Amino acid sequence: MTSRVIGLGVALTLSLAAAAVAQTPSSEARDASRVYELAVMLESVTLRCKLIGIDRQPKFQTFTARQKRGLTGAKEALMRHFEAVAKADMNREIDRFYIRTYNFYGTGRTDQESCNSFAELMDILAEPDADAALLTRVAEIMVPDPMLDAYP
Repeated sequence: MTSRVIGLGVALTLSLAAAAVAQTPSSEARDASRVYELAVMLESVTLRCKLIGIDRQPKFQTFTARQKRGLTGAKEALMRHFEAVAKADMNREIDRFYIRTYNFYGTGRTDQESCNSFAELMDILAEPDADAALLTRVAEIMVPDPMLDAYP
C-alpha cells in the first residue's frame, strides 16, 4: 500500500512537472513577446502623443516599415506559441494576450519629453542598418519581463 501511494505521488509530481515545463514559454516566444510589446508600446506612445498635439505617426510608420521582418516574425512566433499552448482555442487566447498587452501599454507618461525620447528610439530603429537583431536587443532592454511569462 505504501509503495502504491509513493508511486502515485511520484507519478503526480512528474505529471505536474511536465505540465509546468509545457507551459513555460520558449526563448523564441519570450523574445517575440518582447518585440511585440515594444511595438505596442511605441504605437501607444505615438497615439498618446498625437492626443496632446505632437504627431509622431510618420516616425512610427517609418519604424514599422523598416522593422517589418522582425515584427512579422515576432507575431508568427507568438502564433506558434499560442497554437502549441492553447490548441483548440488559440484565437481566443492570442486575442486575450493582445488585449492585455494593449491595456498595459495604453497608459503612461505623455509629455513633450517622453514623446521626444520615444521618437528618438523610433529613429534609431528605423535607420538603414537597424536589423531584427537590434530590434530584439532593444526589446530586451525595454521589456525585461515579457507579459507572456505571467500569462496563464
